[in-house]
Amino acid sequence: MEGIRRGLEVVRTNLGPMFVMGVILVLGLGFIASFAIGLPFLFIMAPLIVGAIAGSGEFLRGRFVVSVVCFYLYLPVVVLLSGVLRVYISSAWTNTNLRLTRGHPLPKLMSVPH
Repeated sequence: MEGIRRGLEVVRTNLGPMFVMGVILVLGLGFIASFAIGLPFLFIMAPLIVGAIAGSGEFLRGRFVVSVVCFYLYLPVVVLLSGVLRVYISSAWTNTNLRLTRGHPLPKLMSVPH
């Protein structure tokens, strides 16, 4: 509970920067990148839709097979890209939190002799 209270305190005291980061990460980067990752699914479904409109059973079956094969080939790419996007957004939020609470998240670990 103490962590939640501290998190709410950080958000309240830094509402402006948190709002700007939210707009950039959620509405900007998150929405645009998710749309770009999902856009090929429209092209994958296009042969199936065209086959359904054409109405021929054999034509539809061939289009369905093409769509299913393309879907399964693109699925690992979607999983990988979505994972990378989620990791990037999470690390950006973490970095924002560190910069707002500590000033600079990289402490000086050792001194360099001159």
